[in-house]
Amino acid sequence: MSEVYGYVCVSNHSQSEELQKMKMGKMDIPPENVYIDHLMDFRSERKQLHLLKQRLSKGDLLYVVSLDRLGRTYMEVGEEWKELTHNLGVYITLIDAPLVDTRRDVESDQEKQFLFAEAVQQLIDSIAKDEKARRRDTVNRGIARAKEQGVQFGRPRIEMPEKFDRVYTRWVKHEISGMEAAKLLGISKNTFYRRANPRKNG
Repeated sequence: MSEVYGYVCVSNHSQSEELQKMKMGKMDIPPENVYIDHLMDFRSERKQLHLLKQRLSKGDLLYVVSLDRLGRTYMEVGEEWKELTHNLGVYITLIDAPLVDTRRDVESDQEKQFLFAEAVQQLIDSIAKDEKARRRDTVNRGIARAKEQGVQFGRPRIEMPEKFDRVYTRWVKHEISGMEAAKLLGISKNTFYRRANPRKNG
């Protein structure tokens, strides 16, 4: 016999656990079947969702208040949606968006039910792709602005000792090796070659 479950996730102080639980209560979900995760920061794991997925069986119904309760990003949401609907065969209903209900017409048309879940999956994937592109664009614009303001990225450039030119000349004349040159300058061999080779080949 199919079971009914609920999943609640609170990821910041502005989100109300009680409000989500109240909405779950209207769905006639047994209290012991409601799983609640509290995510304090981005490193927090969804331990209760993991336990819930171990208990879910094909044909079970899962209530979630909204899609964003399944992941921090739409990429994560898409991964969870696929695992729940495709891999586990679970039906999902969004309480705040009741039209998103993968049970629709399931008794009369199994193919239609699958296509609806697939359509939602494609919508989530499309949003995730746009979300990723927006984040990349935001990062690129931030880097560009920082460079305009003189911010240097990467490892700081090591200033060479005053005697670099003399040591470099001896190395070019094969009087000393690269290792010996580095020791005389008090730098690593790799650093010496990074500064010496462009000058030699320039």
